[in-house]
Amino acid sequence: MALRCPRCYGRDFYGTGETHAADVFVCRECGYAGPFIDLEDESIVPKLRNHIGLPPEADDTTEFSRSVIIALAVLVALFLCLMVITLGPHP
Repeated sequence: MALRCPRCYGRDFYGTGETHAADVFVCRECGYAGPFIDLEDESIVPKLRNHIGLPPEADDTTEFSRSVIIALAVLVALFLCLMVITLGPHP
């Protein structure tokens, strides 16, 4: 579970040092000041941000990771081909 901004669901924030009834935090992304929410399921954050029209967080790599996996698979295949050509039988 992690504290999240109730307005933008961001997690980049700082505390104000005020401790009345609840801790007051300020979101660096949207400027919200007040108590933050504690989300139990972090996997829902990209959908929540998309629903309110915000871009994914900087570390949300859902789409990026697919591209990286494909690129790594292609590089491994090329490396294996190069190894077969280099170390294979020569006349």
